[in-house]
Amino acid sequence: MKETNAFTLVELLVVIAIIGALVALLLPAVQAAREAARRMQCSNNMKQLTHALHLHHDSFGVFPALRDLKAAGHISTTHDSDTFSVIYRLLPFFEQQARYDAINDMRNGPSWNTGLSVPWWPHESFEGTINSLLCPSDSNGKDLRYTPTNCEVSIGDAMWDPNHATNGNIKNRTVFQKGAQKNIAFIADGTSNTVAISETIISQTVMSRLVKGGIAAVNAVDNRNAPGGTAAKCSFSVLTTGGNRIEFASTVAVHTGGYDAGQPNQSIRGGRFFDGRPRYTAFSTVMPPNSPACQQTGNLENQDVHMLPPQSNHSGGVNVALFDGSVRFIPDTINAATVGVAQPAQVTSGASEFGIWGALGTPDGGEAVPVL
Repeated sequence: MKETNAFTLVELLVVIAIIGALVALLLPAVQAAREAARRMQCSNNMKQLTHALHLHHDSFGVFPALRDLKAAGHISTTHDSDTFSVIYRLLPFFEQQARYDAINDMRNGPSWNTGLSVPWWPHESFEGTINSLLCPSDSNGKDLRYTPTNCEVSIGDAMWDPNHATNGNIKNRTVFQKGAQKNIAFIADGTSNTVAISETIISQTVMSRLVKGGIAAVNAVDNRNAPGGTAAKCSFSVLTTGGNRIEFASTVAVHTGGYDAGQPNQSIRGGRFFDGRPRYTAFSTVMPPNSPACQQTGNLENQDVHMLPPQSNHSGGVNVALFDGSVRFIPDTINAATVGVAQPAQVTSGASEFGIWGALGTPDGGEAVPVL
């Protein structure tokens, strides 16, 4: 009988096992390469926005305000609002002129309410996605009604909302202030020592219980007027249990953020790029990157007291763009001098009390920041 060459079943199984082992060995490397590409895209988007900040400065002599009713160089409309964000003001400077014009045309039209009422939902100019505002490592922003953003601007080490009129000189802890546009001379610490933009995880839903994207409601977090209020109240050890750093503990309340009926995706972190209130488009340099975010219980939309650290799905840290246009990766372990430390009153001038991380957030603190 003529013999035929063929694999035996055992040999075939061995080959399959070898192939499976090789795939298992290569898969982590492939996943790491993909995440590196996603992180690079996120970094490039931040560079683009920082470039837009400087184009705005070149055009008008100032950076945009965190919120401003009548911003320098921008169109005054029939029905204006002081709610519009830094990113909204930057639209013409990163290839979004058409959207900017559409929003301004709409604000001159009859469908826009008078006063400061802001009817976001009937207008398509607030909907859809802007890819240059998104980080591919976070997929949460794909199905939201309003245009979301992973990119946010720094409000420095201010624990009190710099938007709030009664918070006085706290606003000077950041370049981006309500009703005040600062020029580059305000950054006395140097553009290479001051953070402009970082990233956040877009919340999956209102009242999310996930640490990344959610906002805990914490009583007496105010460390300016309440002796017991410290940044430590927003730490993992207080807000999570059993080593679970993914979700808030069941005993922890989360913020609803006050939203209009029928618009459940409206009031979430990163949920609308055009809104200058901190929960939507800002972060603070108080708690270290990827720490829990929290606000004072009961403040909801006004957000008088809050800590909003940047968050990401990158391993071990977040991207930040400095005012000089460079992008750095800041580890979760950066010195922030917050956890377990009872700070005195909120600093309104001079060096930050929140370590190297706080120093990176202040434009005029006079701190010595090590080379990143």
